[in-house]
Amino acid sequence: MKAFLLTISMILSVAAVAGPEARRYLQQQIASGRIDPARADQTFVFNRQQYRLSDFEPEVGRGLLELFGRSNRDQAKVTLQNYLLARAEVLRNTASPKRAEVMENLNLLFDVVHGGAGTVELTKGLECLPVESTQDRTVADLLNGIRETERSTGCSELAPGQHRLFASDSQNQYTSGNYLLRRRSDGTYQAMLHLNFVSDRGSVAPSAMLERAQGCLQIASSNIRGPAGERLEIVALGQEDIARIPASERPSANDISITPVGSRSFSRAYASNIECPVIVHEVMHLLGLCDEYQEQATDMASNNWTCRVVTRAPSIMRELSVFERAIPATVTCECTSPLCRRVMNSSDEKLKKIYLGQSLSEVVPHEFRTSYCREQSLPSGGISLAQSGGSLVVQSQDNGITLEGRSLGASTTPATPEVLRRRMTCVCPANNTGCLAEARRIADRALAGHPRRGCPSDLTSAPLGPVPDHRPPGFSFQNNRITLVSPPLLPSVLLPNHFYKILEGTCSGGRSAGYQECASFAYRSPPCNVPDRCRDDSFYLGAHR
Repeated sequence: MKAFLLTISMILSVAAVAGPEARRYLQQQIASGRIDPARADQTFVFNRQQYRLSDFEPEVGRGLLELFGRSNRDQAKVTLQNYLLARAEVLRNTASPKRAEVMENLNLLFDVVHGGAGTVELTKGLECLPVESTQDRTVADLLNGIRETERSTGCSELAPGQHRLFASDSQNQYTSGNYLLRRRSDGTYQAMLHLNFVSDRGSVAPSAMLERAQGCLQIASSNIRGPAGERLEIVALGQEDIARIPASERPSANDISITPVGSRSFSRAYASNIECPVIVHEVMHLLGLCDEYQEQATDMASNNWTCRVVTRAPSIMRELSVFERAIPATVTCECTSPLCRRVMNSSDEKLKKIYLGQSLSEVVPHEFRTSYCREQSLPSGGISLAQSGGSLVVQSQDNGITLEGRSLGASTTPATPEVLRRRMTCVCPANNTGCLAEARRIADRALAGHPRRGCPSDLTSAPLGPVPDHRPPGFSFQNNRITLVSPPLLPSVLLPNHFYKILEGTCSGGRSAGYQECASFAYRSPPCNVPDRCRDDSFYLGAHR
């Protein structure tokens, strides 16, 4: 303790006297987040002179008030306790001229955080100050412990009605992001981001891009779920929306440039022709998620991010096709072809199910198909074949799965469409439990008999849209239009640890600890030292499907 006090004395001996310019400089540094107003052991340099933070108590108080305005109540409480303990030595010394300034700050800050109970809570805090003779750690150690406690409190589950505010780290934008997390009375989570679009030679107006992003996130939010079925809604807010949120809950803005058509999109720059899967992927970056694919683009591969863990589980951070596979969707098709009119105006419901049913490519994921499966054409059949099953028939599930896919084609006989057939045989290697589990899921999807997720091949497909009013899966035919409503092919847009990472931010020891450990290698160059457990998607992503 004596050595620590001697070190502090040496620092104080070289510190300059506070002046108005230094005070203004400090206010700017606190406002920008470069100086933590609660740290007692901090000094700063201005005009080649060193200053002590403790010489600026009024500025520190204002800085803490501003910090509270960006924090939720729990975070403000921890920061206030941080400040109280950091000023413990001054508060114990009743003869110190600095004590009055510190007490003035504390009275104001405790009233802000605790309301009418501020005086009582401050009295308790003063009574619990560490005794000097028993203090065997430096103030810096103590503050580090408090910060660790603050990170851990971020792991606690929000109760309905509570919120938590997250802020990005300027040194690593993928540790967390700028967003407000709320939990509504029905238990649903909302992650709210301020997206501030700015035109940069783009051909889309900022207001139009915001509207596009909001629509895409609304579609994605129709199936963002945690492992226990918890729902998460991701909401993009513009300037008018953000102004209606209380100042203490407002997340910082995410500035995004709008660039020309064809340019590559990033989390901070959207091409004018950006589509929904890319928007959702890039917004996930703003929520703290990282890439999980092998970087192929030459300009990006030059960064040598070769430590990244490339995952295998279907993830929006790995493959954009997950977006459409993971959402319930509706599509409308104009029944314009002779085949469509022939089938849909008939009374044969089994024929309609083949025409509008799922295809092999929809129920068998691309990577599974290319890794384990082979296809062959089968002889086509007539109407009698259509009566023996729908668009997919499960023929075997011994050491994988064998499926027969059926579709309709035009026939030489006008009244009878031709049934076209293909067989897909998928064989799993011995002891490959992951392959066998996916084969079982494919069988379940095939047997469900749901409608296809796009128009039949003889009709023009339209982009998938959200399912209105949670309409159940099925199809309808009215006014020469077919409406297809299909359920998602995946349990969620996000995997379990993605979900927990958004809920917990950078808290240590929470349910997203495995994700945080493994995601930290996403933008590193050798030496990598990636632990073997990060190669396991169940540890990294919580992927148990």
